[in-house]
Amino acid sequence: SQAETLLSRLFILIADDPLSDYRATWPVERDTLAGWLVARPVEEEGTVRLLVTIREEPVRDYLESLRGELPPAISLDIEHTLPAVKEAVEAGADRARLSLRHPPQTYTVQPGDTLMSVAYAHGFPVWRLTEANPGIEPGDLKPGQQITIPSLDLLFPLPLITDRRIIVDLSEQRLYAYEGDRLIYDFVCSTGIPSSPTVPGKFQILSKEENAYASSWDLWMPHFMGIYRAGPDFTNGIHGLPTLSSGVLLWEGVLGRPASYGCIVLGLDEAAALYDWAELGTLVVIQE
Repeated sequence: SQAETLLSRLFILIADDPLSDYRATWPVERDTLAGWLVARPVEEEGTVRLLVTIREEPVRDYLESLRGELPPAISLDIEHTLPAVKEAVEAGADRARLSLRHPPQTYTVQPGDTLMSVAYAHGFPVWRLTEANPGIEPGDLKPGQQITIPSLDLLFPLPLITDRRIIVDLSEQRLYAYEGDRLIYDFVCSTGIPSSPTVPGKFQILSKEENAYASSWDLWMPHFMGIYRAGPDFTNGIHGLPTLSSGVLLWEGVLGRPASYGCIVLGLDEAAALYDWAELGTLVVIQE
């Protein structure tokens, strides 16, 4: 009965990758799905019932066949996808999501490229490219030279939350926060100055601290949310107007134009509201 119910409707595998904006679906043919299913006895509280679940080998073979249909920048993580398919089948669901990864890529240096321009074009702080290319001379790139672009997954160590997202527009110097398609906040902000710019790209909220201290500049940053590591031991983030240890409030009159050393700066009330609303793992998109 469970199997017939499952086979009576279309079962779909879904690829939805917010980091590359890639989306695709694969309807699983009824005969294929039937070949995945098996009924196993399960004992619960002294009684035995049959549970419809999957046989891993035919599912693994099917997933292997999908690998060639994905774009080069995306790979299929079969070991994490298999449990998702099993859970969906046992729950009587009609769909399961593929677990996707982002392998390192190779970039060919073009005339006029600098390490900073290459890093920022791919959404990485410069030090990440230096780390991935230990033999590189940052100030002496040559056209035709091959550079390894690290995996995007380095920037996303936490489970990614996408139903809430933050958009930072560098051109407009504004920050937008959304729940689904609904705009929740629209705040003026200040991003990094040209000599210490904010990196464009896709990131996530990595940490939250009510009042963080930046020893390099002797600044206290209220409602700090870290979003990417600007260096091995330093994190850029979103925070309220900072205060020097002397008590002087910085940049209060300059919000709306670049002013920081790479962080995204908001008014004090705005930073507090965003801090309370955003969760660890929330997607942050920084765009021109």
